[in-house]
Amino acid sequence: MNGKRIRVAAPPLLAAMLFLFSCGGKGGEKKSEGETVITVDGSEITTVDVAQEASRLTRNLAQRLAPEQIEQMKEQLGQQARENLIHKILLAKAAEEEKIRVEDSELRERIAVFQSSLPDTGAYTQYLKGLGMTDEEFRNEVREEIRIEKLLDRRTENIASADEAAVQGFYEANPGFFNQDEQVRASHILILFEQNDTEASKKEKRARIERIRGELAAGADFAALAREHSGCPSAGSGGDLGWFERGRMVKAFEDAAFALEAGKTSGIVETEFGYHIIKLTDRKAAGTVPLEDVRDQIAVEVTREAHREAIQNYLRALREKADIRILS
Repeated sequence: MNGKRIRVAAPPLLAAMLFLFSCGGKGGEKKSEGETVITVDGSEITTVDVAQEASRLTRNLAQRLAPEQIEQMKEQLGQQARENLIHKILLAKAAEEEKIRVEDSELRERIAVFQSSLPDTGAYTQYLKGLGMTDEEFRNEVREEIRIEKLLDRRTENIASADEAAVQGFYEANPGFFNQDEQVRASHILILFEQNDTEASKKEKRARIERIRGELAAGADFAALAREHSGCPSAGSGGDLGWFERGRMVKAFEDAAFALEAGKTSGIVETEFGYHIIKLTDRKAAGTVPLEDVRDQIAVEVTREAHREAIQNYLRALREKADIRILS
């Protein structure tokens, strides 16, 4: 969206929906080893179950957080693993009571989509081995997950999309989410450095960028020269880098870009990547993103929050009716 984004606060770190697609959690017929630490209407959750679910949560967070941050959250992850497993048992039982079924075709489609995301068929076998599951056990787990999805869909199907009043209310109640730093939009032509460049080859590249600079001064089209000469992937779009704020580019490039007036072209700028010529195409001052620019994003976020709240309320109701015993 032209560099604009909602700075919406993330939902609670490990929200209720994280229990889905655990692949190997409780809810099926297979009994796990380990000491029983929780019972839910007679179904057991063991230390092994909790450790496996905590490991899954850790793997998910490893894509977004540093190892030291995850280590600090170790206790919280263990507690969330317990909550996830309790909820999965409750939802599996509720899905059974509501006679929710999964067609074989639905299961095949879900498995096929998952397998298509893997590099080869051998990766699927390795994945199952890592889970300690057979193909049949995995398919049973996926079937259970689809049943739970259908159950939750029933609980949220009557939630309407956010209306204008809700969008306006969210925008007005959260002004800090819509702050926008100063941004510029720039294009560049890059004569790329190579690892094996010598002083002589760099000198030749300097002469090349100077010739390009001369062509621009004589009135040549910037985008056409970028397509012809630039070593950056942006060459295909005439060198256009889109919108960016400070801190997104290397300092020398950033300083040169932000110092330009819209429509002006820089001199030769050297960075670790090579020699650049930068053209500033537009500039936006710091300020608040207008509502019309983020209306659709807000509507999606508000609707998602309504779904999350409905599911959390449903889980609370299920817990109130269940016999949950914490043994250790």
